[in-house]
Amino acid sequence: MTKQVPIAIIGSADPPADDSSAAEVAAEWLARTGATIVCGGMGGIMAAASRGAKRAGGLTIGLLPGGDPAAANEWIDLPLTTGLGDARNILVARVARGVLAFPGHYGTLSELSFARLSGLPVVTCRMPLDDPDIPNHDDPLVAARTLWAIVCR
Repeated sequence: MTKQVPIAIIGSADPPADDSSAAEVAAEWLARTGATIVCGGMGGIMAAASRGAKRAGGLTIGLLPGGDPAAANEWIDLPLTTGLGDARNILVARVARGVLAFPGHYGTLSELSFARLSGLPVVTCRMPLDDPDIPNHDDPLVAARTLWAIVCR
């Protein structure tokens, strides 16, 4: 059995439709390639990424802020309740080997910061940052492939 590579996909809980579609496309490609998709387990980008991964037959893990596994979106295979609220964001970043970030708000920025502080590779999609070490791509497939190449080198 080939080991799966955990990749976190982060972004807004209330994204525009084109960002949701982009996250779904990226997650589907990553899952087909051998990634386990890790996310916060709720709606928005998290649900879109989970849906894309499931379409590819991939495994999804949701690190939930509360204590109810039923709060996970319907595409989460393994809902892990943390009871940590927003503090669970550090877990989303730390269990992954790399992070693909879509536009979001403070929760997304905290996950991205935790990933960078931990030395994890981060690639953004449609979210240019003023950091030359974080590649940004408008095309979700290019973003996913870029992160995969960095993680798997």
